Amino acid sequence: MLRLFAVVVMLSALAGPVRGGEHGFDALKKQFAYDASQPLHVEQALLHERDGVNVYDVSYVSPKGGRVTAYLVVPTTKGRHAGLLFGHWGAGDKTEFLPEATLYARAGAVSLLIDYPWVRPAQWRKKLKEVADPESDYQTRVQTVVELRRGLDLLAARTDVDPSRLAYVGHSFGAQWGAILAAVDGRLKGAILMGGIPDQAAIWRDSNDPDIIEVRAALPKGRLEAYLKTSQRTDPIVYVAHSSIPLFFQFARFERLFDKAAMNRYADAAECPKEVRWYDTGHDLNDPQALADRAAWLKQIVGLKDGSSTVAAKTEVAKTTEAAKYPGQVRNDNGLETKFVWVPPGQFEMGSPTSEPVRYDNENEVLVILTKGFWLGQHEVTQGEWKRVMRTMPWSGMKNIEEGNNYAATHVTWQDAMAFCGKLTQSEHEAGRLPVGWVYTLPTEAQWEYACRAGKTSIFSFGDDPSVLSRYAWWGGLVGRGSAMAEHYAHAVAQKAPNEWGLYDMHGNVWEWCRDKYADHLSPGPDPVGPSVGPFRVYRGGGWSDSAGYCRTARRSGDDPGSRLDNVGFRIALVEK
Repeated sequence: MLRLFAVVVMLSALAGPVRGGEHGFDALKKQFAYDASQPLHVEQALLHERDGVNVYDVSYVSPKGGRVTAYLVVPTTKGRHAGLLFGHWGAGDKTEFLPEATLYARAGAVSLLIDYPWVRPAQWRKKLKEVADPESDYQTRVQTVVELRRGLDLLAARTDVDPSRLAYVGHSFGAQWGAILAAVDGRLKGAILMGGIPDQAAIWRDSNDPDIIEVRAALPKGRLEAYLKTSQRTDPIVYVAHSSIPLFFQFARFERLFDKAAMNRYADAAECPKEVRWYDTGHDLNDPQALADRAAWLKQIVGLKDGSSTVAAKTEVAKTTEAAKYPGQVRNDNGLETKFVWVPPGQFEMGSPTSEPVRYDNENEVLVILTKGFWLGQHEVTQGEWKRVMRTMPWSGMKNIEEGNNYAATHVTWQDAMAFCGKLTQSEHEAGRLPVGWVYTLPTEAQWEYACRAGKTSIFSFGDDPSVLSRYAWWGGLVGRGSAMAEHYAHAVAQKAPNEWGLYDMHGNVWEWCRDKYADHLSPGPDPVGPSVGPFRVYRGGGWSDSAGYCRTARRSGDDPGSRLDNVGFRIALVEK
């Protein structure tokens, strides 16, 4: 029932486009007019004070009757702060953005988070009638925008808010209000529109979501057309076209309710300064990278201090965001925009059982416990990434090489790989994108195998059948280098299928340097790092020139750390020291 309600309120939020005629833009703006001289009669009560942030339960008078309920989030530090106004998604309420507003308070922002009319206490509630009463829903949408404008009045009137530094953040339903406010209220410096859509046709006509199909099929004849016509007056695509302030569009690649074409159409309609970013998530946009990007954008627009945009919000991501982690979680909040995958803590049997074909004695199984999770590169380091950090091309002019920014970097020594990690760590710390105590480095051998297995105990990360290895790996055929099926160079990364946690090329393409020194046996126990002495360093995974047996998950090898080989590269990990 809740899911169906969420779909319906989202549908009613997403209005179809006005095509001129009787609804000129000046007439549209007048819909949201109100008497700003009337008193707000603000009432507030302190809910709690934590770590330099006060959260108040507030309400103020609505020009449309009743009172608007909200949270007010205020830093305890003195001074004139930025002011942020938040609009939640349709089935949500003022709590949606409370954690984010708390982060921004530590960066010097006062935030107001309102409830929409249909989620307020009973005496002030105005329910959506959905498509049963289009005119009533239209009036409710207008009321919501007017009440948000009064929220801006509240912020601008505060002595601790700089009225020249006001911005808006809205999600889903809230993205519609942001589009309107950006065009009709000249006080905003910028607006963030999360998961917005241009018109109802993208949902009612084009969506393949089962709940939407069910609602659409049950509508009486003519009801949808009437609803679309009435809703045109609050169509977000018309308003973004008239915005003159910067806009930041955030979209989900795995949006279930509407397609990419609709999202592109929405963003393309804006002729103002704009930024558009996409995230590997659904309509909730709960990727922590989206939070970090909002914080960084608001820092530029309204001058948040380095308490949120580069410390609090980014730290929420970079310190592994306890609330957001799950196996396969993706982030790319680094200067290279390299994608990293979250690998959770856990224990596993490292190595291979004696029954595994083509195994070696240096793979005898041991129990390993990894007490901390870590982030691992989604693919091997590419030539393009190497050049940006190291400014060299060690593979240039070598045999068995195909050059290109997306091809795996090879002819890289173990020392080179560690130097790459050190330079990246330094530059990311200096840029404020990496919290103290976190570093880029090579994974340990145990971390590498644990990530490759992704919870599996099979010969390969995908199972035991080598006949399907080519779906997952560039490898050397049945025999290896020189066979009729063999590859001839390291390929572009992430072209084959990933493992269960979304990691590419864990089998084949290039062997990958690990941090450990090599030994003829595996090290058991918590967080093993290999022997303390030894001339060689470990590499794992097999390469483009190797047979299937060499590409097994448990296969181990090593070489002189100064070796430069055409089938050896590396991927990097982000770990807490």
